Amino acid sequence: MTASMFVFQACYGMPDHEENDTFIEGQVTSAETGLPLPGVIVSWNNGCNDTLRTDTAGRFSMYAGSFQTLKLRFEYPESLPGTKYAVKDTVVTGDPNQELVKLNLNIALAKK
Repeated sequence: MTASMFVFQACYGMPDHEENDTFIEGQVTSAETGLPLPGVIVSWNNGCNDTLRTDTAGRFSMYAGSFQTLKLRFEYPESLPGTKYAVKDTVVTGDPNQELVKLNLNIALAKK
């Protein structure tokens, strides 16, 4: 079980395809080099203040329940070595009438 699945279960219980669920996955990369950025904090608020971190390949995945709009924030932690990147906010539009939605996001962070 991934960390994002655990967070989802803690806030919403197990995903159920009979309900309206949204699965979001993607990758965070450097806008300059195109290389993946591991350890980026991905946060959102959809009933719980949820966060996760990208894996070593810069990938993330999460269940977000049902929503019309969801604000995601991508933040490179100051504690990680290397170049500093600007915070990026992204708004995702959902369709609460669909039973299961799968979204794929590719996020590029620019240097500060």
